[in-house]
Amino acid sequence: MTTSALTHRVRVLAAPGGRHGEILTPAALDFVGRLAAAFGERRTALLKERRRQALRIATGAPLDFPLVTSAVRTDPTWRVAPPAPGLTDRRVEITGPPDRRMAVNALNSGARVWMADFEDATSPTWEKIVDGQIVLLDAVERRIDFTTPEGKEYRLGDRPATLVVRPRGWHLDEEHLEFGGRPVPASLVDFGLYFFHCAQRQIDAGHGPYFYLPKLENRYEARLWNDVFLLAQELLGIPRGTVRATVLIETITAAFEMEEILYELREHSSGLNAGRWDYLFSLIKTFGHRSDFLLPDRAKVTMTAPFMRAYTELLVRTCHRRGAHAIGGMAAHVPGRDPAADEAAFAKVRLDKEREAEDGFDGSWVAHPGLVPVCQEVFDGVLGERPHQIDHARDDVEVTAGDLLSVRRIGGPPHAGRRAHQHRGRPALLRRVAARTGGGRPPRPDGGRGDGRDRTGAGLAVAAAPGRRPGDGAAAAGRRVRGARRRVPVGVGRRGTGHLRTDGAGRRVAALLHSGRLLPPPRAHRGGTVVSGEIRRVGVVGGGQMGAGIAEVCARAGLDTVVCEADAPAARAARERVAASLDRAVGRGRLERAAARDVLARMEFTGRLDDLADRQLVVEAVVENARAKTEVFTALDEIVKDPEAVLATNTSSLPVMRLGMATRRADRVVGLHFFNPVPVLPLVEVVTSLHTAPRTVAVVEDFATRTLGKTVIRSRDRAGFVVNALLIPYLLSAIRMAESGFASATDLDTGMELGCAHPMGPLKLADLIGLDTVASIAESLYDEFKEPLYAPPPLLRRMVQAGLLGRKTGRGFHVYDRA
Repeated sequence: MTTSALTHRVRVLAAPGGRHGEILTPAALDFVGRLAAAFGERRTALLKERRRQALRIATGAPLDFPLVTSAVRTDPTWRVAPPAPGLTDRRVEITGPPDRRMAVNALNSGARVWMADFEDATSPTWEKIVDGQIVLLDAVERRIDFTTPEGKEYRLGDRPATLVVRPRGWHLDEEHLEFGGRPVPASLVDFGLYFFHCAQRQIDAGHGPYFYLPKLENRYEARLWNDVFLLAQELLGIPRGTVRATVLIETITAAFEMEEILYELREHSSGLNAGRWDYLFSLIKTFGHRSDFLLPDRAKVTMTAPFMRAYTELLVRTCHRRGAHAIGGMAAHVPGRDPAADEAAFAKVRLDKEREAEDGFDGSWVAHPGLVPVCQEVFDGVLGERPHQIDHARDDVEVTAGDLLSVRRIGGPPHAGRRAHQHRGRPALLRRVAARTGGGRPPRPDGGRGDGRDRTGAGLAVAAAPGRRPGDGAAAAGRRVRGARRRVPVGVGRRGTGHLRTDGAGRRVAALLHSGRLLPPPRAHRGGTVVSGEIRRVGVVGGGQMGAGIAEVCARAGLDTVVCEADAPAARAARERVAASLDRAVGRGRLERAAARDVLARMEFTGRLDDLADRQLVVEAVVENARAKTEVFTALDEIVKDPEAVLATNTSSLPVMRLGMATRRADRVVGLHFFNPVPVLPLVEVVTSLHTAPRTVAVVEDFATRTLGKTVIRSRDRAGFVVNALLIPYLLSAIRMAESGFASATDLDTGMELGCAHPMGPLKLADLIGLDTVASIAESLYDEFKEPLYAPPPLLRRMVQAGLLGRKTGRGFHVYDRA
């Protein structure tokens, strides 16, 4: 390939060809570059959120209508924008790739809309992508007529269909265009080039820039598209609200957010479409780990299946309630040379379209001009002279989350169907599955492997995909990382200078691990002291309020306990913190003075991580910061000698798996979440990641219950775990009420204490936990779930910035005597 810099923003990494210069102008590329600069990072973050959501579902989180957007769903007043010119009557829509012959046939087919498809109908080679843009420009300018070498003429008629463009999905890159050293998102390439060249031309012709949006998974991705439309219109001086977009509901997660998707796009929305085949693919992909979601051969999963009926009826009800078009699914039959087979296929198509029209759909899709009359006849019979049936509200429809997930075995196993289809298009199918699942290049028929890069023009991320061992290449990467290290002094303790071992390459590989692109395999167990015997030697990293409390309960249980702090003064402060706690216990009659002295005698306070080398269990309790905790775990992995030793984190909200993957012993890493004050509160949450070994869980549960006398509950590895996921929204709600002046801090606390028999009001509890800790947990919850109820209120942020952290600083929502 040749590389030529056409602008200062975007580079074309391909040889010039044909009329490409008409599309890839400096101004057009600069426009695409502006979109990439504005939205590239958000798009990357949303793709990460897709992976997090998939992991949450895979680990048992239920799929339901979002609680936080219930106000959007129950508000009867809002509507989407009115139908745009050319999109009022959509009774028949035809779809196909943007090649010249298909364009003329589709525009002349008699369908009301032609969807020019850069996604499913187009193999995304660079030539096809750019040539497709040329075809669209020619179609808009009505210079698309041509004659084949055989003499067949193709001429555009007087009443062509309305043109709607479907760009590729957010999950794909266009590796032939580079911005800032990275491939440009394919969706922005397809949208941007068409919009730049054709938007104003379409407006001048009496229509507008209209789009179909594929593969959306949630409302945030719809919001991103809406922001793209706003910026594109602003950059080209096109009135706000000119764009129209129909969203394909073709993922199971999007089905739970139909109203929210319409709401986010409401000033640009033109409806929703039931993308049935990709919807089934999404269901299989999302719940493939569950045997109760096993489907029979796809020919037996018809639109009359209960869960498919729930999906389509909810779509119609949602659209019509908000003044939007509801478009039915694809009739994919292509007429052949067998009249009998065609007639049988046409009969099935007719029945399918009759069901859609009677259910309230305003139109439907076909894939071939030969099916246009069949579809039109059906919808003409229902609509008559009306352009749509949006007034058919379908208030009779009530769909629950259970209805959308009511998958039932309605036929035999899928093996026969698989055998019937596996000989057709297998290489393309495997590439598509790899792209949709985030996987790398699939195995070649000869048993070899590709190089992890798709050559069709859409760069695919290399990830742990089905069929690839989690950890391919990870061990070698880990050996490289642990080669050259720099040593960062962290302070001087009683025995000398301590160090944390870190390096830049380690952080880069940790980032790869966290992204899911490298997964280290769990290490094999080699019979060790921890599995075969009791934990007697414990280390605690961090001597703050939580760390000191954890160390105290360990020492009070008779364990040899080492507390490691950053430096000698911090280590001394940790000792004083434990001594003060023991004094309070003695003063309250809970502990004998001699026993308190024995507890301190069993404890050692140091500023050297190396002093933890012989520990059987190390509990990390440093500041709630992902980078700090990751560096601690990387260092502990090197320092702690016993390969069977357990490394535990007291994190309140960060992913345990991220910390485990910073080590070579992810199977021995677990969450051990204590509650403040640790010597008083009896609960411990044991948090298991996908890599935590069952024996590790058994060891720490036995340690927490039998040795420390705590009560254990288990939690999956998700932000907030059990207690904080319930507690933090409650605390934040109280903070918002205080911030708004709704009630004073004292009244809020008194109300919950005396009205609900809570031992402590929400703001007193927040002060006890520490407002910085509350804010940090809230940030983690919001980062993972993106729900407004988890967002830290501005007042909380300001108090943390001011150092008003609650009891530990003497002032928070209340004032405390620190003497």
